[in-house]
Amino acid sequence: MEIRPCRAGSEPDCTTDLLAESRRIEPANLASRREAASIDHLLAARRELTLTAARIAPPEYIRAELGERPADPAKRHSWERGVDAIECHRQEHGISDRRHAFGAPSRDAHERAHQEETRLRLLRQVQRDLGREVASTRGRDMGRGMGMVR
Repeated sequence: MEIRPCRAGSEPDCTTDLLAESRRIEPANLASRREAASIDHLLAARRELTLTAARIAPPEYIRAELGERPADPAKRHSWERGVDAIECHRQEHGISDRRHAFGAPSRDAHERAHQEETRLRLLRQVQRDLGREVASTRGRDMGRGMGMVR
């Protein structure tokens, strides 16, 4: 297997490709185990760089979910946990949408509900720690999900 360098702006797709390739490898011999270790190292390095960049200059989707980086150290720690959860989820699922943390809202109501469930599962406690409440916006349109209230 050849490990290709990523093109600028294609990190989520490239990370997904590397992850998929690493899962297909059966480390039966020393060369295969080394290659698997190399892929794991590349993925970990890429994840760490992405997390660092998101903490320093949070993209729109981070600010929408978590707000700006807090000055209070305790809240900042919670905020960084939220950034980690979002970025890890995005990398694991190959999400490259720059406006929505969990990808563009699906047109399918079932999939949209799954996206919202994932969002709440990953961020509920972090948002509480930050003083951000999750408010239900479900009404006539059952597929719209939840919204954020400060």
